[in-house]
Amino acid sequence: MSIEADLTTFVCAGTSINAVIADRMYPVFSKKDTTAPYIVYRRLSTDRLHTHSGTELRATVRFLLTCWAETFDAAIALGNLVRSRVDGVKSTWTSSTVHRCFLVDESDNFEPSPELLEKQYYGRDLTIELNFTES
Repeated sequence: MSIEADLTTFVCAGTSINAVIADRMYPVFSKKDTTAPYIVYRRLSTDRLHTHSGTELRATVRFLLTCWAETFDAAIALGNLVRSRVDGVKSTWTSSTVHRCFLVDESDNFEPSPELLEKQYYGRDLTIELNFTES
């Protein structure tokens, strides 16, 4: 498994989050005609620890998680659930040991529909920094 798969599993396993999105968490972009609410994530950067012996298995990665919903309040609520789930985490996941996970930034987003804005989604962006060791 990858850190992305581990992150998806961890976020969706949260009872409150799972009640809202089930397994609707996607890498990079959502599937066509995805029903809101859902989460889209993408990797923003990766810093790997280098030593004289070479690259270590420990890395710090930043992810952008965008919580999409049909209303602004629902996007904020989902963002708050995700923040509560990931901020401050230290845990062993399926294929990674997470040494720390912190929320770095929060902001608002929107997704204009190509159908003349007939269907507008609101988003809450959460940037997280995750320091982990790969198994």
